[in-house]
Amino acid sequence: MKLSIFTDEINSDPTRALELVKAWDIKAVEIRGLKGGRFPRVGDDELLALKDVIFDAGVAVSSVSPGLFKCRLNDSKVDVEINTLLPLACKWARILNTNRVSIFSFLKEKDLVIEQVVERLALSTKIAREEGCKLLLENEASCWGGTGRETAELVREVGSPDLRLLWDPGNSARSGSNDPFPDEYEEIKDLIDHVHIKNFEPTSRAWSLIEEGVIDWPGQLNALLRDGYAEYLVVETHTRDRPNGKTNLKNLDALESNSYDNISYIRERLR
Repeated sequence: MKLSIFTDEINSDPTRALELVKAWDIKAVEIRGLKGGRFPRVGDDELLALKDVIFDAGVAVSSVSPGLFKCRLNDSKVDVEINTLLPLACKWARILNTNRVSIFSFLKEKDLVIEQVVERLALSTKIAREEGCKLLLENEASCWGGTGRETAELVREVGSPDLRLLWDPGNSARSGSNDPFPDEYEEIKDLIDHVHIKNFEPTSRAWSLIEEGVIDWPGQLNALLRDGYAEYLVVETHTRDRPNGKTNLKNLDALESNSYDNISYIRERLR
């Protein structure tokens, strides 16, 4: 398994984030938020500068996250996202030496049926394939694929090797799943091609450090190792305040300190 982290889960400035990635000896990063907006909705100059700082740091890009399809299926921007932003995200993904693009599965609506969602996902997968990329469908609480089970159903309905499951147990817990691991994982593990690591505290409905929430990450990591998972584990801290009793680490702000703690926790579990 390969360790990665979102640059914007360290610092909103990619240059600062990459400095710490290099200092922490992390070999890959995931791209989402940039100083000018969400990837790839910024100018070419900013994207080229991002490429330069990534290549200068000598790290790989595990995936890009343009945030596509986190909207209603009949939203007017869907056609723009499918026909313009998706090809643009694929173009810059390939420039950054990855072919992985994460997406969502549209906001849940009572007046739609799952076949309509599958149709749009299938079209998007076809476009991504033509652009030299594969799609990673992330389970997200507000979307049709909120839990791992729901997202797996969508992936299986599309039935393409170019659409795989991005497993986020924390998101599944936030979506209401009582058993992201081990039960849900066992049902979907054949589809998993990417993993986001964060944790969630159901009582407070808040994100937590990886070691503190409801997800049994030691068990989940052991299961992934047992099952031969060889792709990326991506730290997605999501906690901008230090937990009670913890102060900022030397020369780091709160988010940077939390991400360092999360990276250290995962590394310790992988030894």
